Amino acid sequence: MARVFNNCIWSRRADGTPVKMGDLTVTRERTLFVYTADYLASGLPGMALLASPGIWGDQPIEFNTRENFPVHPRLMSIIPGEGRRNIQRRVFASMLAKLGKPTTPGFETDWEMALMAGANTIGHLFLFRDDLQASQWFQRPVSTDTVGTRSRFWRMLREDISLDQAAFDPNVLARYIGPTPTAGGMIPKLLVSIKDPGTGPWSGAIARPGAPDHIDVILKIEPAEYKDVLTLENLCLDLHARSGFDVPRHWLREIDGMRVLAVERFDRGPKGFVRPQETFRSVIASGDRSFISNEDVAMDELPGRLDRLGEVCNLDVTAAKKEIYRRYLMAMLTGNGDLHLENISFLGGERATVLSPVYDPAPMRAWPQHDTRSAIPVSFAEGETWPQAMRRLGLAYGHTPSECRQAIEQALTNTAHYLEEIGDAPVEAPRKTRLEKILPAIRKEMAEAMLR
Repeated sequence: MARVFNNCIWSRRADGTPVKMGDLTVTRERTLFVYTADYLASGLPGMALLASPGIWGDQPIEFNTRENFPVHPRLMSIIPGEGRRNIQRRVFASMLAKLGKPTTPGFETDWEMALMAGANTIGHLFLFRDDLQASQWFQRPVSTDTVGTRSRFWRMLREDISLDQAAFDPNVLARYIGPTPTAGGMIPKLLVSIKDPGTGPWSGAIARPGAPDHIDVILKIEPAEYKDVLTLENLCLDLHARSGFDVPRHWLREIDGMRVLAVERFDRGPKGFVRPQETFRSVIASGDRSFISNEDVAMDELPGRLDRLGEVCNLDVTAAKKEIYRRYLMAMLTGNGDLHLENISFLGGERATVLSPVYDPAPMRAWPQHDTRSAIPVSFAEGETWPQAMRRLGLAYGHTPSECRQAIEQALTNTAHYLEEIGDAPVEAPRKTRLEKILPAIRKEMAEAMLR
């Protein structure tokens, strides 16, 4: 008989007090979620943008399983990814083995891991096995113990992540910072907290997520196969900030010979405040059963998707369209071919929906295996060139012809000295050479698009 998981989702009010959102039933075939009466009366944001209390009320929100989505898309980010660099997955596999539970890949293992990883993860959802576990979790004192730069914790990560040796000991990580919430992506990440460095450098010490008098961050750890990626990402975050984009605070450090980047979480705030965050991929997958992967939606289609989202959410659609186009121009001109639907998110819930700050802007085209101009496909008309397509996209995203020219001109100005900055950065020559080969042609095409 197929296993049925009966679990629950909680959240937090603006003052940090916990509140039960609803009951969750998950099987191999479907996900069912029902809001509690108290949550419906609270006016708080719903489980997902297309699953708002105002639309669903006390009726079950049902999602039928399909390829790449074994559970509701909004819950997918809670399941630790299967990539070999996912630290949490290895920790949770070790914990499951100690409990005598299955660790072989599959639905049951994934969901057991989600139940370990689901509290305090990205966004405002807190997943628990039952209400008792939820009450105990929210009442627990949060440890203020810190991990300093000379601890065994960093040496273990350096040996496993940076040098790619089989030295990983999940007990070390669990002992120092516990079973941390999950964060996906191909670069290893941990959700932790740090003392607010203000405008100064970060000391390198970390604590568990939610530690008092700390700020929550995503800690990115540079793997050997992507050496210098965090230096490049840090440079691109700075470039976007100088160019007027909303960018989270971030701190690059080298600890025990290992490069790490701490990025402040924009879904968290003082006194336990949590802010809804949902990727564009999750939104599309929630409302479109034909959607399986990022390749199923073209850049040309996103404006229409935003129009439909604006019908059920309080989203400034015009501003969102123009902002996404500006980010797309910057991605093209910096070599970030990895601007996909999971790197565009919405914040704030259905009553006050906005785009998230820019995140993950690393120029992944510097690596030959990621040398793709655009992670989101572009549908070309017959005989259409890239400059013509960029102009057409600008109009599709709500710009007038004059505004489109201005947006392209501004992006070219913003990135005018980018290759010089790359050249001066402590980055290996192959990365610089690839970008120096790719980007001048892109700039030429953009200039041509601006003049048409």
